Amino acid sequence: METWPAYGVLLPDQFGEAVQPNVDRTQMEGGSVKQTRRGSLETFIKPASYLFSEIEYSDWKAWRKNNINRGVDWFNRLDPLDGVIKQTRIVSGEFKAEQYSPESPGGELRYVVNLSFEVVE
Repeated sequence: METWPAYGVLLPDQFGEAVQPNVDRTQMEGGSVKQTRRGSLETFIKPASYLFSEIEYSDWKAWRKNNINRGVDWFNRLDPLDGVIKQTRIVSGEFKAEQYSPESPGGELRYVVNLSFEVVE
């Protein structure tokens, strides 16, 4: 299985997580709602932003295209919240990249890549 590249900087103020419900709810005639768990795993959506140099961004786009099937396939990634390597994929294979300002001290262009990870735990 592929591994998330070691380059790029995770921007901590852009990172978060939200759990997707893994519960079935059934309204009961006699009162409170019954809840049951669907499975043993939970799915988390974790939005994140990475800062890449121009070369790193180009390499990352090639990695996404060639190694993880344009973001469709699962890969290993170190979760910054708990330091555990988890199976991850890019939600819908989508990302948005914007040129980062200011430029690096050497004048090299930098890019911020915004995406959301899907993680099953």
